[in-house]
Amino acid sequence: MTQAPGLVATIKQFAAQLRFPYLFLLTAAIFCVDLLVPDVVPLADEIVLGLVTLLLANLKKKLSLDVPPPGAERSSGDVVPPAGGPQR
Repeated sequence: MTQAPGLVATIKQFAAQLRFPYLFLLTAAIFCVDLLVPDVVPLADEIVLGLVTLLLANLKKKLSLDVPPPGAERSSGDVVPPAGGPQR
């Protein structure tokens, strides 16, 4: 069973948008291993790990209002305030 290179690139691109990408990937990996290992209380820890993984997947990075997103170009209508503040 081989993975398509597009799947790995998609996962990396999604994780780059998260606040804690490594923590999300670690939790998702532990969740996958936990699904395969039998345990005493069935489905209890799988549900908890699944919910934590979904919680981490929804924590996106905070966007700054002052800085445009990478790759965005300014239009000629954008107003840039002077560096020293308003002049009186």
